[in-house]
Amino acid sequence: MLETETRHYANASAQQFLSVAEAWGVQPKITTVGNDSARNMIAAARKLPYEHMPYTDSDDDMVEPSKALNHYKAEPTISMEECPLQWWKTHAGAHQQLSVLARKYLAAPAKGADRIPTGEDMETN
Repeated sequence: MLETETRHYANASAQQFLSVAEAWGVQPKITTVGNDSARNMIAAARKLPYEHMPYTDSDDDMVEPSKALNHYKAEPTISMEECPLQWWKTHAGAHQQLSVLARKYLAAPAKGADRIPTGEDMETN
């Protein structure tokens, strides 16, 4: 357990996280930071150069699935030029439950065929 000398303000917490990650040699490997729902921790995570995944620790923070979906459906549709991952990153706070699923499925790497099938591949003998 690492104790800090400073108060847990957002700037101090973010700086502490970065210094520990650097000391442990893991900073280049970090992509996402999750934290509790304390306001100072959320503010600290937003100061870091990583994706932020808020954590909710009580059922009070959970929204009934149909209400969450209806809330999302009420949002304006983005254009084809806009990036869906960026939209979800921006709107994650408003759609906490759905944003976890969106990140999981939208960020999945595309798996293509080794080659493009030709007409010969479709013919049967």
